[in-house]
Amino acid sequence: MGRPRGYATEAVVRAARDLFWERGYEATSLADLEEHTGLNRSSLYQAFGSKRALFDEALRSYLREVIEPRLAGLTRAGAGPADVVAYLRALGDTLAGQPEAAARGCLMVNSVAELAGRDPAMRTAGRAYRDLIAAALTRGLSGLNGAAGTGQVDAATVGSRAGLLTTTVMGILLTARIDPAEAARLAYAAADGIDGRPGA
Repeated sequence: MGRPRGYATEAVVRAARDLFWERGYEATSLADLEEHTGLNRSSLYQAFGSKRALFDEALRSYLREVIEPRLAGLTRAGAGPADVVAYLRALGDTLAGQPEAAARGCLMVNSVAELAGRDPAMRTAGRAYRDLIAAALTRGLSGLNGAAGTGQVDAATVGSRAGLLTTTVMGILLTARIDPAEAARLAYAAADGIDGRPGA
């Protein structure tokens, strides 16, 4: 499928992304997409092929522009547990400081909750998202400045801890939909729980 021509593709995808993020996939109609992207139905189909293809492009845009920058501190060379704490505290700050935006939750988690029960492709995307977060957290927890790097915690334990923390993060993002303040509190608590040292 060729890229759309005559308009800014990324702007169209971002407009669609924000709409899917606000309303969910099924509650977003083609008429809504026409209004928010500025393209008519024919142009949307020509550019993306289908509503679902545009949704998939919006998810990729979300990962690239929203999630990957948030995980950057964990994926850099030399990342350690302090970067995990920083990630969780930044998440808490975002949830606490922008409660109206926080109530939208996470586009990926929202989409998994909405669609994955009956949509194999969304289940696959959800697993990939979980694995992306888990890999970043594993890298941080096992960093050279952390316990695993000094031999105090073996790799299997780090993997288990990262898996539990990944589930916690996804739960926090879901909780934000109904109670951003509680989601922020949980993010801070998770940060405090790294290595069992409050404020670590």
